[in-house]
Amino acid sequence: MSSIEGLDKAKARLGNFEFNEFRIIRRFCFYDLDRGSSSQKEIEIVLDSDRRNSNFSLTLRFGGVSGLRLAGFGGGETRIIGFDIQDISNKQWENLNWEIIDFENDVLTFQCKSVEVVSIEPIA
Repeated sequence: MSSIEGLDKAKARLGNFEFNEFRIIRRFCFYDLDRGSSSQKEIEIVLDSDRRNSNFSLTLRFGGVSGLRLAGFGGGETRIIGFDIQDISNKQWENLNWEIIDFENDVLTFQCKSVEVVSIEPIA
């Protein structure tokens, strides 16, 4: 079983939470990092919660991205109602440990090697 780096710090700040509490996509950045003989794909997403007593902004970084599929971006605020990060390490796919999905509206889907909680900050 893989672990999400920084998840313990996010839980210390928020208590128990679900990723699908973070529904509003504020920033979505895709990087194709050229590393000499290999290329690494990375995604950084900033998501805002909108249903907590105090709302927070969550920044996540995904490394070794594969199979990215996006739909419904643009034309206003992009919401991802069923955002989830699922451990798929037991499938033993080469260099893929996580699947990121929107189980409600299929706004985004991809697989990746690593997941990191970069920051969790209150929304001013």
